[in-house]
Amino acid sequence: MKDNDRQTQEKRNTWITPRRVLIGGMAFTGVVGIILITWLIDKAIHFPEIQARQFRRFGEQAPLWIPLIIFVLLSFAGIFFLLWRAKQRLDAGEDLFAQRHRRRPSDEHEEPATHDDFEEAR
Repeated sequence: MKDNDRQTQEKRNTWITPRRVLIGGMAFTGVVGIILITWLIDKAIHFPEIQARQFRRFGEQAPLWIPLIIFVLLSFAGIFFLLWRAKQRLDAGEDLFAQRHRRRPSDEHEEPATHDDFEEAR
């Protein structure tokens, strides 16, 4: 029974890959973005009189729908592009999950710091 559980777990681990997670994230972002922008366009058509209030210096009112639609479009496009670029880097063979913080060319030959090193520095 345990061998069957292990095989099921291995199949699950081979199916869920970083590439598939990125593609799923791109699909989810695209679908949610399209739905939200479609909904905003529908509201802009049905309620064109809704305006955004501003400070008196800029005038009493300003259009609401067009800037909101552009903001949502650019936000979702940015998220989609970020995931697309990560997928391209992953397809090129880069390890996206490598420990990159504090990596410098001089760090390659140094030994990792231990707790004793910090005690000696005190």
